[in-house]
Amino acid sequence: MRAPAIALSLLALAACAAPAVISDTSDTALRIEANNWTPAAEIDQKAQEGCGAYKKIPVSIGMRCLDGDCVRRELLFACKPMSGGFDGKWAGEGENDGCGSSWAMEIAVENGTAKGLLWRGRLEYNFEGRINGEGRLDKVLAGRMAASNGMVGPRFITVNAAFQGEAAQGDYSMPAPGVGTCVVSFNLSRHQT
Repeated sequence: MRAPAIALSLLALAACAAPAVISDTSDTALRIEANNWTPAAEIDQKAQEGCGAYKKIPVSIGMRCLDGDCVRRELLFACKPMSGGFDGKWAGEGENDGCGSSWAMEIAVENGTAKGLLWRGRLEYNFEGRINGEGRLDKVLAGRMAASNGMVGPRFITVNAAFQGEAAQGDYSMPAPGVGTCVVSFNLSRHQT
């Protein structure tokens, strides 16, 4: 007697499940409408389809209720580059950066997070930032490391970079006495880790 009652209850719940529907999509975000009984696997599949159209993967970032009882809901996903799209160690160096120093830079990228070091002569700077879906690292502030204290040079440097394929281009800028701002362009190449 009990088994048929359980089966009928499960069937009733399954009948209440609304299909997951993509209500809005772009190359950076995706919205899916569903209800409390929509299977999670179905929601995940719709999110994969929506972001997959842009060769990206979905990352759940939130949910909001569409009614007073929160039975209907809207799930929000960010569409991020496929894991490893820009992963690797990026490096480059030069004899003169145009602002009076030799330079070397190394940026380690893993799952969209970039951690870098910039050496200008004997000064060492470190920075960390997120790469956006287009492969850009914008206006990241590199701070002079403790080992460089007491040496003459800027305290902070602003770093920008664009990653694509096996090469990255960018610039770093800093205040320069008598010039105002010194901007240095650089090229980096990728070395898989």
